[in-house]
Amino acid sequence: MVQLLEQGEHNPSQISRDHHVTRSLLYVWWQLYRERGEAAFVPTQAFQSPPEVDRPHNAQEQVAHLERLCGQQALELDLLRSEVDVLKKVWHWSGNWLPSVP
Repeated sequence: MVQLLEQGEHNPSQISRDHHVTRSLLYVWWQLYRERGEAAFVPTQAFQSPPEVDRPHNAQEQVAHLERLCGQQALELDLLRSEVDVLKKVWHWSGNWLPSVP
């Protein structure tokens, strides 16, 4: 999906509809791709901080580090929520009942 955006030949709204993801999540992925390249989509590398971020030297660096971690967790939560939404749709289309998930 990100490669389609990078090529500039596809509309973000159409990509999100075709692949059943929100545009905001698509933009998050696109930003991650621009920051980390293909490593953004390798599970063991996607949310790892660069080495210099892993060792904060003072309180200000520690706060910045924790803010980045919160942002990364928010991205992961958005991803998981969108995956749950997709699974709910697939489950509903298959005729099975799925209890509501908060």
